[in-house]
Amino acid sequence: MVDDDIEGTALMVLCRAKSGSVADLKVLDISPGGCMVASAGWMAEKGERVLTTVRGIGVQTSHLVWMEDGRAGIAFDQPLHAAVYDYLLARLEGYVETEREEAARVEAAQAERRTGPRRKLY
Repeated sequence: MVDDDIEGTALMVLCRAKSGSVADLKVLDISPGGCMVASAGWMAEKGERVLTTVRGIGVQTSHLVWMEDGRAGIAFDQPLHAAVYDYLLARLEGYVETEREEAARVEAAQAERRTGPRRKLY
């Protein structure tokens, strides 16, 4: 599996909770009003104030709405500008497409192992 963070294809945010907990988290979904992140290992509490930094965009003041099953919902205090949202959504969808392509390659490799390599018939 390719490390998406090293290749720069994952959309990441740096989250700094008021309690001092800091984590670089992968964005799973985004809207103008907030985002859902993979939160495993991040120690923050529901309702806590959070500074959310999106690389290349800047800091968004926000708060933690929910956290469960290794995911968290963060609400921005001010909605993202439409152009910023479109840019981030395009980056996120590019990442999702990369995962789909990887899943298709894995599935093809598994099928090849089961049936053997395809041979060209001339």
